[in-house]
Amino acid sequence: MTDRTASVRAKSGQTTRRMPCLVVVQGVEAGKVVALASRSLVIGSASAADIRLEERGVSRRHVRVLLRKHVVGVEDLGSTNGSWVNGQRISKTTLLKDGDSLQLGVCRLALRFQDPQEKAVLLRLYERATRDFLTGLLNRASLEERLGREVQRHLRYDRGLALIQFDLDHFKRINDGFGHEVGDRVLKAVCSAVKTRLRRSDCCGRMGGEEFLVLMPETDLGRAGAVAEDLRRCVAGLGLVAGNKRLPVSASFGVVASGGEDTLHPGVLTRAVDKACYMAKEKGRDCVVCL
Repeated sequence: MTDRTASVRAKSGQTTRRMPCLVVVQGVEAGKVVALASRSLVIGSASAADIRLEERGVSRRHVRVLLRKHVVGVEDLGSTNGSWVNGQRISKTTLLKDGDSLQLGVCRLALRFQDPQEKAVLLRLYERATRDFLTGLLNRASLEERLGREVQRHLRYDRGLALIQFDLDHFKRINDGFGHEVGDRVLKAVCSAVKTRLRRSDCCGRMGGEEFLVLMPETDLGRAGAVAEDLRRCVAGLGLVAGNKRLPVSASFGVVASGGEDTLHPGVLTRAVDKACYMAKEKGRDCVVCL
């Protein structure tokens, strides 16, 4: 494999190598940028894939991308619909050049060799479009889009899907009593702690205000309920303070899981988990209700 990495000469006279990235140019995650930093990455729809693409026609383990001294190769892993480079179906390991197109199902990616600054700009633009600015979690639009994809994936493979919704208890009292700056600090601390308790395949987003939603693929109600209880204890035990006063931080959790086909609709699931969360509040808050 010959080194096809582009290089640029900085003003200082030093030569900087451009970094290989895959950019999603067609599909529900259009604009997403994936830096190719590992020697071997599997792309597929499975939760365990290194690069997960939940697109129609993408197999669980679709292709493997190989990186050797900045030379990029791709090999099909026996996918159902095949892999295509620049419109040609590949049958063996194929080298990719800057600008080449990789088609997997309905998703199309392009290989780009970018200098680090260009990559950073693209990543920031994508993050701003999909993430909540304060917490770094997915924003509501991205979360709802992801839920739709998870429902479709469950319909195809029947591997389960659970939702956890949680609301911070009496959060208005924190904002009113300590100020919005402290309230923002509480939100960030809670979200940071919650993320450490979730799997890589789980997805957490901010629905608005102090309301959050967790999507758990391939998870039943019992497992999701146990995770929710762990998250409840985690939030209640943060021990946050403002000045010399301890902040009263806790959350109410609702949990649902996919059942019959009549429940396998994003709207039905979100209404059910919202109801479960409301019941947790009515029960006295700082608790978990599973439906």
